[in-house]
Amino acid sequence: RAAWIWIFRPERAQGGVPVRASTVTPKRLRLAWQEKVSDLRARKHRRVSATQEECRDLSVERLVEPGVYPGMTAAAYHLDPCPEPSLSSGIAATLLAETPLAAWMQHPKLNPDRVEGESTPDQLLGTACHKLLLGRGREIVVCDVDSWRSNAAKATRDAALESGLLPLKRAEAERAQEIAEAARAQLDEFDPEKWPGVATVGGEGQGLAEAVVIVRDPSTGIWLRIMCDWLDVERGIFWDYKTGKGAPAGISKQIARMGYHFQLAFYAHVLETALPELAGRIDGGWIYQQTTGAKELRVVRPCEADLAIGRRQVQTAIADFAECLRSNRWPSYRREVETIVLPPFAHSEWLEREMTEETVGSASSWAFAGGRD
Repeated sequence: RAAWIWIFRPERAQGGVPVRASTVTPKRLRLAWQEKVSDLRARKHRRVSATQEECRDLSVERLVEPGVYPGMTAAAYHLDPCPEPSLSSGIAATLLAETPLAAWMQHPKLNPDRVEGESTPDQLLGTACHKLLLGRGREIVVCDVDSWRSNAAKATRDAALESGLLPLKRAEAERAQEIAEAARAQLDEFDPEKWPGVATVGGEGQGLAEAVVIVRDPSTGIWLRIMCDWLDVERGIFWDYKTGKGAPAGISKQIARMGYHFQLAFYAHVLETALPELAGRIDGGWIYQQTTGAKELRVVRPCEADLAIGRRQVQTAIADFAECLRSNRWPSYRREVETIVLPPFAHSEWLEREMTEETVGSASSWAFAGGRD
């Protein structure tokens, strides 16, 4: 049996609705996409200078020098195209938040048994929004089904995933299109004179979407890599586009919880190393959009104090990773019984309660409604 699908071409859509349709079997879909992948692999990836004027071919398989690579796929990037194991912001964050062993487990070159986790529906939606707003990413396959329960739908979905495509149900694709269109409309409202580089996000010829930047750290010599959602090389501005169900008003808590300030500092360090003429002028931030309700969007950047902390964390992560690579030792937690200290908020919450209740903890402070005497 075959399932109806649409190969989503945003530039060919009419009114935001995919218009190119055909019936395919999972086998036909797999063969067609393998042919396209073979064609893409035959092309060379380009290295772009700081001025974007002189480009030359350079194969990812033979990647031996630092540079900005706008044509590299996310799949190639996440497999680590560097000659030696490199440090990304994600691996660095794991090293700091957990242990060097945890970072080793996640590294595609260090751990041969590494297994990629499955993406959640929210993550797949975010990936689709990236593709529609920024113009780069996995091709979207829209399946005209209400669920993945039928065997035909499952087979088509699985074949698309195996081929590097992004399968979405029609309702999911339409929702992603609505979110991307809302983002585009709100970004266009930013004053280009006051906020240069915001309204141009996703614009053709205005910057690089999913640009990979690879450098060697000047202090340790290890390889570092990043993938910017949007990079304006001429202005030295980069943006990270994030989507979620939470209201943009709470973005500061999410930044602290997820360590996004560290990610931004890591990106800035790599960009200043790759583009030394822009040192001290690199700027960046987050475009955060709510995927529910009015699909409101907020563009924010960290304060200098938060960036200073992030820079110190970056230097610590780079030094630790370099030492682990040099010694080939990836330590875990100590084999000792450790004494831990509760975070400050746990103490302050109880102290506040003591100050507001006269008889905390005594039986007389409770109303025994339905309790045992």
